[in-house]
Amino acid sequence: MAELTEHFRTSRRWTLYFSTHRNPRRCVAMARHVHREQIVPNRWLHAATLERFARKPISRKTLNALAFPDLCEKNSLFASANYVKNELPTRLSHRIVDMKELPYFVLTAPSIHHVYQIYIDAFSSCSQFPPITSLGQEALFCELLKKIVSDSAEVVQLVAEGLFQSRMISQRLGLHKNQHLHVQLQEWVEILMASRIGRRVLAEQHIALHEAVQQGNDIVDMQCDVLQCLSHAILASKRVSTYHYGVSPEVLISGCDVIHLPFVRAHLEYTLFELLKNAMRATVEHAGGKRGSVFAPPEELPAVHVLVASGPSELTIRISDAGGGLKQGDKDKIFQYGYTTVGDHAAIEVAESVAEESFLGNALSDRVAPMQESPMAGLGFGLPMSRLYARYFGGDTKVINLEGYGCDVYVTLSRTGDVLENILV
Repeated sequence: MAELTEHFRTSRRWTLYFSTHRNPRRCVAMARHVHREQIVPNRWLHAATLERFARKPISRKTLNALAFPDLCEKNSLFASANYVKNELPTRLSHRIVDMKELPYFVLTAPSIHHVYQIYIDAFSSCSQFPPITSLGQEALFCELLKKIVSDSAEVVQLVAEGLFQSRMISQRLGLHKNQHLHVQLQEWVEILMASRIGRRVLAEQHIALHEAVQQGNDIVDMQCDVLQCLSHAILASKRVSTYHYGVSPEVLISGCDVIHLPFVRAHLEYTLFELLKNAMRATVEHAGGKRGSVFAPPEELPAVHVLVASGPSELTIRISDAGGGLKQGDKDKIFQYGYTTVGDHAAIEVAESVAEESFLGNALSDRVAPMQESPMAGLGFGLPMSRLYARYFGGDTKVINLEGYGCDVYVTLSRTGDVLENILV
């Protein structure tokens, strides 16, 4: 127990806890069920290996650099495979070090600890893989990448659940009003999610190169059809709205007729789906509230308006709804991870992770999976993740609130393809 207490005291970020709480023994007692060895690397994963990779700088790529022109060329496959083989453990090591420096009660939350183990396993597998010099090795490496992608599929849901678990523990410890701790956790999630986007793009893009799929079906689409992505997102969000409410607002599109840009198609579809789903939920519930009921007939639903505007270097998509807008207390929190207007966590269904996997899991095809059974709202990750996807290659997502009327959401994307990954370190 003395050793465990000393671990708390020497943790760089745990100093905050002892400066704000008078009884650290309570936290030690709560963590007894988690042995200290559970939060250090597996016995065969030497700390020196982790530290060596963590000292390496991250090598950022642009969309143009990720899209190899000669998909079937052997040298292109080897170059891509070795880059991913070296880059993935480097990026994973940075995140593992971050997690080891989290406050102890956060890291020992069951869901966060599960994420930690997923990252440890992925790092161990990648860091031990030999240099790739043959097609046989490259094929084995692709199988490893598929396993890593599959194993990390539930990370978004786990982090969302882990934030809730940590929040419950912090309330028992009297730390729930500590704003510095709240900001620290929000920053950690932002960095973790941004890094996850990059790793997944690298892994799935190389898998696409390996499978030499037909042009336009790889992860990075140099001619991503924005209106096609928009139509997929509209169809999916209308299915969700109809499934839950029995009705869905009409979506009216104006602006550019044809527009293409280099982007990750699955990211754009997911972002548009989340934003349209939010707009439809607000529209239906606001119209129903005026009638004193949850549902409103289709003729009483105002349309959701989508404007697509494009210039030489930037594309903007505006989604406007008449759903009543955000309350004064909500508008400053909507981009916080884990914040939701749904209500009690016990009644919240996990929506964002389901939606993300439905789009990203189908990134190698042009299909959008049926989404009608996806909940209308979830664990508070949809909007911040949508902004993160837009920002990752030089764009952004902003919300303009018209309290009492509705919201305008602006998604801006770079059209040049030469913006480096926005990896937060």
